[in-house]
Parts: sequence; structure tokens; C-alpha cells
Amino acid sequence: MTSTITWDVVRASGFVAYALVSLSVIFGLFLSLRVQSPSRWPRLMNYQLHQHTLLLAALFSLGHGLFAWLDPFMRFHGYEVLVPFMSHYRPLWIGFGILAFYLGIFLALSTWLRPRLGYRAWRLLHYLSYAVFILATIHGLGTGSDTNTRWALAVYALAAGLVALLTIWRFWHIAGQTAYGRLASGAGVLLVLGVGVGWTIVGPLSPDWSAVANNGHGSGARIALVVIKRTSDLTGIRDASIAGALNSVGEANGQVAVNFTGHVAGTRGGLLLVQLTGLVTFGGNVMVQGGRAAWEPSRSADYFIAPHLTYANNTVRALLASPATHRKMSMVLAIHRVTATGFNGLVTLVPVSQAARA
Repeated sequence: MTSTITWDVVRASGFVAYALVSLSVIFGLFLSLRVQSPSRWPRLMNYQLHQHTLLLAALFSLGHGLFAWLDPFMRFHGYEVLVPFMSHYRPLWIGFGILAFYLGIFLALSTWLRPRLGYRAWRLLHYLSYAVFILATIHGLGTGSDTNTRWALAVYALAAGLVALLTIWRFWHIAGQTAYGRLASGAGVLLVLGVGVGWTIVGPLSPDWSAVANNGHGSGARIALVVIKRTSDLTGIRDASIAGALNSVGEANGQVAVNFTGHVAGTRGGLLLVQLTGLVTFGGNVMVQGGRAAWEPSRSADYFIAPHLTYANNTVRALLASPATHRKMSMVLAIHRVTATGFNGLVTLVPVSQAARA
């Protein structure tokens, strides 16, 4: 479905942009280290690759933001992907990505200002590519839906490791650098790398990250200053009332995505998001073909997602799983009343073991 494709493009373009930013920094370090060969790898090659990979990264970042805005499940407003720290979803971490984009655009375009700036000023300016790389890394780890996967962590580890290694090598080749200076600069780079690894472990890879990054309620209005204690026991919710907003987004080829966003009653109810996708019939109805769902329970740092669901007789069924703890919840949503802008009904959310006994 188109709604799934948009999110896949967001993920893919984000990783391509990050790889290009990493390569731009690496080629810039090659330039400083004079990693070159007059016949096989001339100095101009490093210069051109440094410039053009950063420009390509900016273009892929533009597509990354555009498709995030188009994605019907996240429903970003235009200003949320243009103005740093204004997003309703993980504003701090998305804000870092927006800053990296603007700074990358500035550095990519600074090539045309080089005759006015002079080589020395231009070269000093391009040290800001480190800031682009760090901001992009924080953005990807803090916001990316693939952060907990091994392949994504391998991408971040490889990029950060290469940049750190080449930076240490660069410090060791500074003219007039003393042995103490070399050791101190190398230790500083390793310290920054270690802080980043530690933050990744206690932050994005922790089961509490959803609460820290987004208040655990899907509002994303502010970043939580205190880590919410994780609730390890979710006993489930049975026949709880739910009410909320409804909107539909037209897509290509007669397809439509209908989004239900509702608050579940009860102390652990939280926020439930359900998206139904299908085709519009001649009578104006929607023939549901699939969809996805997400649940963020109250008083818990955990969250649950379902990439697929079924719909029949105004009832939605899905198996939701937690990316952090791998716990599974069975969801049954009975939709009772639907208006042009809202809906209500009853929802049951129970652990899979309880659902099997029932």
C-alpha cells in the first residue's frame, strides 16, 4: 500500500543520506591527510567526492523530510519537518536532524562562496561537517524505527568508527604536534566516541526510550526530563471504551487511508492508533484491504506496533508486539459509531497468553 511505501522511502532515504554524510566526512579527512595517488587517486578526487557526497546527502535528506510529511500514519504538519524542535513526535531528536539538514545545505553551497571566503576560511568552515555528522547520528539513533536492529547498529558503528579512527590519524599528523598532544587529542576522540556508545545503550536501546523521547503518550510536545519507571506487568484491558478523532487521506489509484486516533479509558489505557487502508468503491464506501496499528499504554515506557491487521463487521483485530521487550498483545477494536471527524467503541488489549486462555 502507498502508506507503507512512504514510510519505507523515509527509512531508506534517511540511511542513504546518513551514509553520504559519513562518506563526505571521510573524504574530507582523506583530503586533509593527503590520502592520494597522482595516477590512481588524485587530490582533486577527494575534493570532488567530499563536496558532491554532501550535496547528494542534502538532496536525500530533502526527500526524507518530504516523504515523512506525506506519510499518512505520522501526519506531520509542514512546519514540523521544516522548523527544528516543533514536531509533535520526538521533537528534540527530529530537531537535530533538521539542523543537520540546514547545516549540510549551507556547507554544500559554500563551495560557490569559496572565492569570496578564501581557502583558509572555507577550510575552517568545513570542519562543521563534523557537526552535521554528529547531529545526523543522534537524529538517526534517537528517532529511527530501525535503531534496535543489528544491521542499523552496524551502519552507525562502522561510520562512527571510521570517522573516529581517521580523526585520530589526522591529529597525529598535525605539524609540530607533541607526543602529549597526540595522546591527548586521541583520548579526546575516544572519549567522545565512548560517550556516544554509552548514551546509545542507556538511551535509544533501553526499553524506557519511548517515554524519554516522546513522553510515552504520543504527544511529543516536550521531552520528558525524568525517565518514567517501566511497568513490567501489563495485565491487559478488556472492553474499555475508546473515543477519538478520525480522518482519511486519499491516495493514488483510488486508494484511501482511514486513521483512527483514540484515547483508551482506564489508568493504563493510553493512546491507540489504527490505520485502515483500502479502495474506494463506486458507492463511496471503503473496501478495507489491510492496515497497521500502534498502542502506547499509560504509565508504561513500552509501546506496541502491528504492521498488519484484519477488519470485518466493524471489528479490527491485530497482534501487536513491543520492539523493545518483544512482548505481544492481542487487540480487538469494536467500532460502534463513526462520524465525519470522530469515532467511539470498545477495545480489548490483552497479553497473548491471556488471549489464548480466553
